[in-house]
Amino acid sequence: MREESVRGKRKDNGKWVELLHMPHSYSVRYGRISSIFKNDDVLFKPCKHPVDSDTVGEGVKIDGNWYYEGDIFWDRHNEEFCVLALDETGFVFEYDGEIIGIETMGDMELCGNVWDNPELVRWYNAQTKDGDENGI
Repeated sequence: MREESVRGKRKDNGKWVELLHMPHSYSVRYGRISSIFKNDDVLFKPCKHPVDSDTVGEGVKIDGNWYYEGDIFWDRHNEEFCVLALDETGFVFEYDGEIIGIETMGDMELCGNVWDNPELVRWYNAQTKDGDENGI
């Protein structure tokens, strides 16, 4: 059974925490699971420490490892950085000006994320600050 996860960055100490771990069937039934953590009016708050809602993102398990929205990868094949994103089709790699579906992590190396390492993907940060609705 496929699993999904949500993580966010704690406000008090800046550490990443897993907020929720569940079977994939839940998100199929109820939609984007990260949205429950981004709404301050929601009563369901399973994390005992407040998290920065801007950092909340869904995760996917690929090749036995967890990866989350906003993770930055070095694509050895294309020799450029890309960001893991979630759009209406599912998880994708977002490059500067291009979106590619995920099939494997074969040529990818995890290098950080858009919150802790914004200097790696300046194009991404400029895009999300300019109001791009697909930004994390």
